[in-house]
Amino acid sequence: MLELGVIEEAPSSAWSSPGVLIVKPGKVRFCLDSRKLNEVTLKDAHPIPIIEGLLSRLPPVHYISKIDLKDAFWQIGLEKQSREKTAFTVPNRPFGLCNAPQTMCRLMDKVIPYNLKNNVFVYLDDLLVVSSSFNEHLVHLSEVSALLRKAGLTINIRKSKFGLSQVNYLGFVVGNGSLQVDKEKISAIQNYPIPKTVRQLRRFLGMTGWYRRFIDDYASTTFHLTELLSKKKQFVWNSEAQQAFEDLKEKLTSAPILLHPNYNKPFILQCDASQVGVGACLMQEDDNGQERPIAYMSQKLNKAQRNYSVTELECLAVVLAIKRFRMYIEGMEFKVVTDHASLRWLMQQQDLSGRLARWAIKLQGFNFSIEHKKGSENVIADALSRMYEDVPESEVNVIELPVLPEIDLGSDAFNSPEYEELKLRFQSSNLPDFQVIDGYIYHRTEFATGNSDTDDNAWKLYVPTELRHNVISAAHEQPSAAHGGIAKTVERIRRRFYWPGMVIQIREYVLSCESCQTSKTPSKPLRPPMGQQIVSDRPFQILYMDLIGPFPRSKKGNIGLLIVLDHLTKFVFLKPVKKFTSNLIMEYLKENIFDSFGIPESVVTDNGSQFKSKDFEHFLQKYGVSHITTAVYSPQSNASERVNRSINEALRSYIRKDQRDWDAFTSSINCALRNSLHQSLGYMPYFAVFGQHMITHAADYKLLRNLNLLSDNTVKLERSDNFQLIREVIKKNLEKAHLRNANS
Repeated sequence: MLELGVIEEAPSSAWSSPGVLIVKPGKVRFCLDSRKLNEVTLKDAHPIPIIEGLLSRLPPVHYISKIDLKDAFWQIGLEKQSREKTAFTVPNRPFGLCNAPQTMCRLMDKVIPYNLKNNVFVYLDDLLVVSSSFNEHLVHLSEVSALLRKAGLTINIRKSKFGLSQVNYLGFVVGNGSLQVDKEKISAIQNYPIPKTVRQLRRFLGMTGWYRRFIDDYASTTFHLTELLSKKKQFVWNSEAQQAFEDLKEKLTSAPILLHPNYNKPFILQCDASQVGVGACLMQEDDNGQERPIAYMSQKLNKAQRNYSVTELECLAVVLAIKRFRMYIEGMEFKVVTDHASLRWLMQQQDLSGRLARWAIKLQGFNFSIEHKKGSENVIADALSRMYEDVPESEVNVIELPVLPEIDLGSDAFNSPEYEELKLRFQSSNLPDFQVIDGYIYHRTEFATGNSDTDDNAWKLYVPTELRHNVISAAHEQPSAAHGGIAKTVERIRRRFYWPGMVIQIREYVLSCESCQTSKTPSKPLRPPMGQQIVSDRPFQILYMDLIGPFPRSKKGNIGLLIVLDHLTKFVFLKPVKKFTSNLIMEYLKENIFDSFGIPESVVTDNGSQFKSKDFEHFLQKYGVSHITTAVYSPQSNASERVNRSINEALRSYIRKDQRDWDAFTSSINCALRNSLHQSLGYMPYFAVFGQHMITHAADYKLLRNLNLLSDNTVKLERSDNFQLIREVIKKNLEKAHLRNANS
């Protein structure tokens, strides 16, 4: 720089600005941190060329050359009285001074004469030379070359391009006799990836909904997309959703949404960053004060950038967005909107280092303010910054796991020739054990007793041949079934369905289930002599508790499960936990069991430190609950141990290879345990507690309504008497199970 005459030694100065080296392709640029100097500098009022004004004068041309001045700001000397203010580093037009763009415009207005205004267009240090014919173009280039040589200016050959038919200039494509909008303005929206999950779709709709007031019939356009947000439906991307997705992108990138820039109004630049990308939207307010987009930007982060801190990522988003939209905002006053409040503090710091210092110096030549906005209001930039997010396996395969009805009552199988023939046969023969209601065949599976309530419960839907495999699959493989055994699957299907040879078909299906074969252990372990039977008189009188784990830490941060089991009804509670502490156990007991189902008489646990702690003992004493601990090395005396085995088998049936999604299934497994036949009880735990069968899909209501079973009364008694009979049967069944196990 000394050899080029760019800098000189300063004898003395009251000013001193720190400098920093910025690496550029093929060179290193030396810049000033002149933020303090810019604050006290009188702003130059010389106008920056208005892009629309430049482009409006562009004639239909076929030969174009784009010329870039080499180190343009170094080619403008400073006045002597101004040199001391740039002391310490750069005395000849340093990069970063706030009046540099205006000074460059004033110089170029003097260099390029008026008679070339229709063939030479200048924006700061970028020159565009256009001509209708090749010979004219050579003449114009010669004239421009002579003018630049006379002014003592040099050009950057690497960045300059000559004799082109088309070129990108100031956000537009010039050439071939036309002027077109640069597709880069809208590429971020046009390349927006198809949502693969409800979460990604909700983010896209949040972005489009920000401009819904400008989109005609927005609700109808998004109908097929909003339908996919329903929790009652499986997330399946179909042709209607794809068409709605493309229509929305088209409307976002065309009038009346996309606005032409108005250089008499300030610009608004929304920026945001995520761990995978940055996004931005350049906007202005229209005549009604509504924010409207001008251009969009989205850029994927490279491997190194993904290691940046949150503050660095947010700052990077601002730097890249200003770089992308430089042709609109350079020399103009604009506002940067971000959801990261610390950026306002960052621009005021003097002791920055590393990349933050380099970025701060890059930004100091622009006249902007920073406004903080809540993330929920910064939806456009947020969606664009996250469009490169990879879909977590758990989000696709676990969170969106379909919950299907046990049978599709709208299936064409109910109108198949075989089923229609059965309908005609049963209607004409007047068989007392078959009836046809609304096109469905029902079969009575038990003898008539004369009691309307028990007789109604005996009627089951006759399943067509084509749907039998689906019914078994739903009753066995869905998370709410948790791959139950043969008896549990048979009982689950028998509640509402019938077909000849049903048990044999179910048995073959369960025995051939690959998940059951690989995840379950034999169910006949060696047993020591049975002790005295423990008897409960009412639900939640005796609770068994245990902790299982540690498992691999899940994506939600959980490492194990807290299990609470009611002794009488076998009703189970599962709670994924991030750590094994007595405080967590006490909090869960109080909020989810004690306050909802009442206080137990006693709690049975093992000798884990969480259960032996003084805090846990004082907690139970507070409620008058006795604490029973099992014998050391005798886990079988804790009834929850059998539940542990069922849980582990169910988890192994669903988890993926990395084993970090196991807690996504706990609520479904909990549902399966409560809704499956318990061999010792002879009932489902849910039925034992509430006196009604659990409904796991809303489609079941139609079937139950056809059978007049919505009341779900087993016998026609008062509710309290009904419960008493059920629990007496449960006690007898438990006693039989105890004797059976003792003799086996």
